[in-house]
Parts: sequence; C-alpha cells; structure tokens
Amino acid sequence: MADSLAELSRLRDPDALGTAIAWAAGRVLGLDAVALVRLSSEGILCDARWARPGARPNRVGEARMATAAEMCEDAGGTVAQRVFGRLQLVAIPVHVDGALSHVLAATARPDRVLTEEELADAAAIGVHAGACLEMMAAITAAREYVLLEQAVAPPAGTRGDRALEQM
Repeated sequence: MADSLAELSRLRDPDALGTAIAWAAGRVLGLDAVALVRLSSEGILCDARWARPGARPNRVGEARMATAAEMCEDAGGTVAQRVFGRLQLVAIPVHVDGALSHVLAATARPDRVLTEEELADAAAIGVHAGACLEMMAAITAAREYVLLEQAVAPPAGTRGDRALEQM
C-alpha cells in the first residue's frame, strides 16, 4: 500500500491523480471497479474510473455512485455493505479542506467481504487522496498567482529606471 500512496504523492496532473486514486483503491483492496465521484452543488460527477481486467468499468454506475455518497454521509466514514442484490458496495470518503468533497465508490465480487483491516486501509487511502487533492489545489492556486503577478508587474527594465529616477 505504501508504494501506491507514494505514487499518488508524486503526481501533479489532476486527471492522472484521479485515475491513480481509483487505481490504488482498486488494486490495494482487491475490488472489481472503482469510481472517484465528486460531490457538487449540481449533483455527482465521475472524475475517474478503474476496473480490474475482466470486470466491466461501468459496474459502478450512477445509481451506485449516488448510493455510495449517501452511505458515506450516513456512516460518517468508510463503509461496505451489500446493495443492489449480491454485490458489495464500498464507499470511501475523501475530505478536502475538512469537507466531504469526493467519494470512492467501488464494487467487490459477491464472495468478497472486506475485513476490518481492509476497511482501515480504505480509510487511509481516502485520507491520503484528500491530502493529494488539497496539494493539487494549492499548486494550481500558486501557479495562477504567479501568472497573475507576472501579468500585472511592470517589466524589469522599467522598474529599474523608475527606481533610479526616484533616487
């Protein structure tokens, strides 16, 4: 698991980070399919998907994504339960700036039941994913600030001439 979390920390592209978060959850926890779901005022949006070879990527459809978001909010943390018949639905909350911003919605094979240790690993993945998303937001904001500063600041030559005139 440490290698997967370290890989998340190295990424600087938002799309690559979303895909890597879904991949890490699916691979580390041995799940069938994972969707990184962003919660917004307009509803839920799928930012990234991952599916194990042989599983359908759309196994986590919109209804399952919505149910996973509700499960996280109701449980206040990582939860796994049987829903939609025989599949197990796993919901991993991802908090950014102290608020629930994303949910990792995943399905597991019918015979797969996550242990308490695996649920703790899932929670750790959610916490780390939140930290990586916060880092990505900070990097983006810093880049935008530097670009704005460069656009507003006078050219270096002009600044130097004006300083000499004032002296």
